[in-house]
Amino acid sequence: MAVDYAGMEVLDVSDPTDVTLHGWWNPNGFPLASPAATSLHWFTSPWNTNEIDMIDECSTIFMSCGRTEIVEVDVSDPSEPILCDFYGDSTDSISSYGMTVYKDRIYVGHICSPLPIPFPAAWSGIKSLIYDSACPLGIDDLELTNSISIYPNPAKTAINITEQSDLNIQQISIIDLTGKLIHAEASNFNTIDISALSSGIYIIRIHTDGKF
Repeated sequence: MAVDYAGMEVLDVSDPTDVTLHGWWNPNGFPLASPAATSLHWFTSPWNTNEIDMIDECSTIFMSCGRTEIVEVDVSDPSEPILCDFYGDSTDSISSYGMTVYKDRIYVGHICSPLPIPFPAAWSGIKSLIYDSACPLGIDDLELTNSISIYPNPAKTAINITEQSDLNIQQISIIDLTGKLIHAEASNFNTIDISALSSGIYIIRIHTDGKF
């Protein structure tokens, strides 16, 4: 399980009434309860771990880590997790806030955060990474194959959508938080007028070749 800026814990849950710590990958090097924790804050850590997914046959964990977009951890020995490598530069302005693994792809979600909380992030969109499914895995095998950028976020009058991919976008839909379709665009994928929308949070669904 991910423990925000304290890395990843491996828990033994064989006895649900007595969950115990089995291993810990902690790149910051100290428990949060220690005096050293006062020198590091959530918004200054390069390892704001959140979502994780596992490649079972390779005993490998992929994890979105905020400033460092994706890390790969070897858990073949659960008591001694080892960092294999990482994707993304902790000094840039691109930050991941979610990911999932599907077949041989890692889909990474990014958001634009104009305020430096937890840290500045200047790009919103989705990256699709492809990895070599043969074990052992390595982050060197990852490459950016498809990306979509949606900006600005937040927006008042219009949103811009750019892509560096072969996704072949068919339609873009805007949906409110109740699931109601607010707008569908099947022609102009570069700029969408949202000036008529009420203030609020909306979901953008991108349809590509029958998928979304």
